[in-house]
Formats: sequence, structure tokens, C-alpha cells
Amino acid sequence: MARWSGQASSLRFRATVLVTLVLVAALITGGVALVYAQTQALNQAIDTGLDGRATDLANLVADGVIPNPITVAGDEQALAQIIDPGGMVVASSANIEGEEPISSAEPPQGAILHGVVRDLPVEERVFRFAATSVATPAGLYRVYVAASVEVRTEAVAALVAALIVGIPVLSVVVAATGWVVIGRTLNPVEEIRSEVEAITGSELHRRVPQPAHYDEIGRLARTMNTMLERLERSSKQQDEFVSNAAHELRSPLAGIRAELEVDAAHPRPDAWQETRDSALAEAIRLQTLIDDLLLLAKTDSGTRSWTEVDLDDLVGQAGAKLRVREAITVDSSSILAARVTGDANQLLRVVINLLENAERHATSLVKVSLHSEGQRVLLTVEDDGSGVPEANRQMIFRRFARSDEARARDEGGSGLGLAIASEIVHRHGGTIAVGNSSIGGAAFTVELPRDIHQS
Repeated sequence: MARWSGQASSLRFRATVLVTLVLVAALITGGVALVYAQTQALNQAIDTGLDGRATDLANLVADGVIPNPITVAGDEQALAQIIDPGGMVVASSANIEGEEPISSAEPPQGAILHGVVRDLPVEERVFRFAATSVATPAGLYRVYVAASVEVRTEAVAALVAALIVGIPVLSVVVAATGWVVIGRTLNPVEEIRSEVEAITGSELHRRVPQPAHYDEIGRLARTMNTMLERLERSSKQQDEFVSNAAHELRSPLAGIRAELEVDAAHPRPDAWQETRDSALAEAIRLQTLIDDLLLLAKTDSGTRSWTEVDLDDLVGQAGAKLRVREAITVDSSSILAARVTGDANQLLRVVINLLENAERHATSLVKVSLHSEGQRVLLTVEDDGSGVPEANRQMIFRRFARSDEARARDEGGSGLGLAIASEIVHRHGGTIAVGNSSIGGAAFTVELPRDIHQS
């Protein structure tokens, strides 16, 4: 029962039933139309024969010849009558001799009128008749010719019987064929479903089978495999991120604990200030790291509160902070007005991260330029430091990138500054890259669309 219930709720079952029902409806409609068409064709054939007989008799009457009895083909299948102007039967076929007129219809002169009569004295069956009127010197004569529709009825009955048997048989054949064909068509889908169901979080390397044909199912399989690749890549990145984040959080905590344990084991009255300063520095480092992690989580969440942002104002704010420190010279002479669509706080964080990164590596000069090119805005931050080796230019934008030469791992940074900048830029539909600076160090270039909805 459970197996049947599952089959009955399957797409294969519903598709088969739908195809069968559509076919049955089409066959019934076609059968009814066929029966109607055959009935009309047989009636027309009977009427054509009757018209010829009626015309022949009318011509005889017009010539003054009234045959009696009237000869017809088949005593039981056909009959004829000639009615005088007084309404009396003056001639008839042998099978209806002495009977009353078969109809009271009075056809117009020269025209043929058709009709149906039942229960004639010949026998209890349905007859079709043709009637016409003939003008003679004695008055208007009427001619009636009739024929049984038994042959027509038998032919139609045979057709109906064939349809009654044929439609169910054909429906069963089509249903069985549809069940097999649809089942074979959906087999790849079931294989994909089974494989996806078996894939767990630790088996994201597995892929669903891909049919050779590039049809809807083939595209579905390719899309599923592409999704699994993204999930696998995301899972690896998440595992790496969690591991690195745990390591980074553990380091300042371990430093604080070590300082406190040393002071507890070997108390010295003159060491408390040194311990305080060291613990405070580690706490600030820990807070910075946590803030960066929270910002990344917010960036990953996909929430947006975007407006029109004057990027030159943000660059000016961030540059002013560097000037206050008086550590290096900031050249902002190449900053021009530029406006983009985005989150002002996140874009400010991009500028701050790039400027702080440049400050830490600059010898004496940081140069900032901002200008527009068509529908794009270009921000460049340069320093006169040691630059970034070409082999590390992609790595430095990864979270917790680990390289002795990678700027993301320099002292004073959380290891997330450039990664945060990169992810914010990409969320705004832009790109970020690093190259050689004209002033000797590294040049970070951010390219953003004026309006992300038109990019």
C-alpha cells in the first residue's frame, strides 16, 4: 500500500495519467465526430439515391405515365407512392400497395423535400424519404420515394462497437507506453535525486551523474554539479576561515594569560605597568579582530542600505586621519569629485583599510587619486614602500592570508583588512587589484560602477 501510495504521488504517475486522460478525451471527441460524419455521409448517400428515383418518377408523371405498381430495388428496403391532386394514392410499390400516403408533406413544385418516417406498414423501422411535386393538366401530383436506414444504422453501430473496444485498448497501450517512456525519461532525475540525498556535509566532493544530452535534465545535472562545487568551495573556505579565526583569537588571549600567569608566579611590584600595557595592546588587537569578523559577517549576510555616496568626501575623511598622525605625507592632490551607489560606512571602511595598509608599508609618502571614467569610478592608493611580490598579489586579498611577504599579515593588522576591502568592493559590483606604484611601492586600484543597477 505504501509503495502504491508513493507511485500514485510521483511525477511519473501524474504525467502518465494526464497523458492518458488527454488521449481518452481526444479519442472520445474524435470518435463522436467520426460517428456523426459517417452518419451524415450515409444519410447523404441515401438521399442522393432517393433524389434520383423521385426525379425519374416525376418525369414519368409529367409525361402522363403513371406506372402501377411502381418498380423499386428491393421490396423491403425501398418503396414509392404517387399521390393525385385529390390526395389519393394512385400508384405505389408492391410492398406498400393499398396503404395511406407515407407522409403529408407537400413539397414545392420542382423541389425535393427530405424527411424521416417511422413505423410504416412495411415494418417497424426508420425510413428516409424524398418528396417532390409535379404539375400536370389534371393538377399537382406528389411523388414519395423512401428507403430504409437499416444499412446506415448497422454501419454506424459497427463503428461505435469498434470505438467502444478500440478506445480503451488504445488508451491502455498508450498508458503503458507513456509509463515506460516517462519512466526512462525521469530515470536520470531519480539518479540525481538519489545522489543528492546521499551527499552529506563531509561528501561535498561527490557529483551527480550528467546525461550526455544537453537537454533540460542535462542542464539540471550541470547546474546541480555547479552548485555542489560552490558549496564544496564555500565549505572549505568556511572551515579554513573558522580554523584561522580560532587561531587568531587564541593568540592575543594566550598572550594576556601568559603575562598574568608570569606575574602571578613571580610577582614584581615594578612589572605591573609593563603587564598592563602588554595586556591592553593584546586586548585592542583582539577587539580589532572581533570587529573585523563582525564586519565580514555583516558583509556576507547580503543586507543592503545603499544610497548615493560622495566617494571623494569619504577619501577626504580617511586621509585627514592619516595626516593627524604625522607619520607620513599624504598626497591627495589628485582627488576629484566622484559619486557612486552603495553603503557609505562600508565604502569608508574600504578607503580606511587601504590607507592604513599603505601607511604601514610606506617609507614617507602615500598618494591617493580618485577620478571618473565614463560609468566607472577609479580609486588608487599608492605607497613608496617595498611593494607586493607578483606571486602574492592574489593571496593578500584572502581572509587570514598566510605568507611572510603578504601585507595582510603585517604587524598591527588583523589579517582581514584587505579581505574586507575586497569583499565590500565586489559586493558593490567593483574590482580591486594591486600592482606596482609610480612612486616605488604598491598601488591598490579600486574600480566601482557609478550605479550598480546599470553595471
